[in-house]
Amino acid sequence: MSAIRNYVRLMLEQQAQSKGSLVVVDVQPEYEGNTSFDIGDMLRSAARDYSSVLFLFNGEDTLGMVSESALKNFYFEKLDYDEEVFEELLSKSEFFDKGYGFFRDVMDSGVCFDRAQIIKIVKYMLDNDLRDIRELSEEDIEAIGVDELLFDDLEDYGFWVPELSEVLPNWSGSSLAGGARNECMAEVEILGAAQGLSFSHVDDFIYEGENRYTEEEMLTEADLRRYVRVLLSEQAGIPPRLYHASYGPLADSIQRHGLGGDRDTVWEDSVRGTVYLALDPGVASSYAETSDEAWDKFEDENGLEIVTFEIDTSQLDPSKINIDKNVLGNKGDTLEYYGIVPPSALKAIRREYA
Repeated sequence: MSAIRNYVRLMLEQQAQSKGSLVVVDVQPEYEGNTSFDIGDMLRSAARDYSSVLFLFNGEDTLGMVSESALKNFYFEKLDYDEEVFEELLSKSEFFDKGYGFFRDVMDSGVCFDRAQIIKIVKYMLDNDLRDIRELSEEDIEAIGVDELLFDDLEDYGFWVPELSEVLPNWSGSSLAGGARNECMAEVEILGAAQGLSFSHVDDFIYEGENRYTEEEMLTEADLRRYVRVLLSEQAGIPPRLYHASYGPLADSIQRHGLGGDRDTVWEDSVRGTVYLALDPGVASSYAETSDEAWDKFEDENGLEIVTFEIDTSQLDPSKINIDKNVLGNKGDTLEYYGIVPPSALKAIRREYA
């Protein structure tokens, strides 16, 4: 009996000493301005209060944003260069470049599916080994049973099951920190719910982001959609091809994941989530060439490599296209697209150095 009591006592002591796991979503330099809490305090809590930590971020490989090494340096800075805490944090941490925007087309668009519907779609895709929503058949749509999901609209959605689905099950039961609560973090929770996973929130370390779609804004967007459809019906029309120019280091990521989402911009007036398009490939290229920030970030020994993409507009949602409001007196030479341009719509037609 004494041996049993000692064994039970040991197990209870180990259980009392064990700490839970933490998943941190998109606490990174690009979103520092949105973060309402002290990042250093969150990192110290992660090092002190948890046995393992998963840092999910939008990174270099998926969106041309922060690299893993740069993110670690950012965290070291936020810890006031405290080597002891930093080393403790890294010893229990994993990092995963999750990408962005895998469900956002039906979260942020004028369709705005509710979360339960999105979970239902994702679960069906996971159960049937489907990676992209465009793989769904009419029979699949009927089986899913979401009224707003229409077979004829599938080509308009950037919606896919991310590689994160292979990592997240190992972290079920974790606490969640980071954000934004109804944006990137919501994508992680939707994926987890579709996989039967559960998470709790550390509200002191969650940032809220923007409430992008108030009732008034939804009305404005609906009016815009109607207006664009009227223009199309009057043959004001969208050309069959539009053009966008980017930079050599980002080209592979763009061809894998498409354009749009939460990529960094290289223009002060540009808005994240908006893709800027031109009617002429030369115009697109000239805009790319004149960005001082792009020269600072992407110039190599040969100069600034500019990659021009041709975009098949039949794969875009016309209701998400508007005139580029950053250009004064714009007569329609440049446009804005409020959504994801899927990889299937993109073709690299020119690579050149400026």
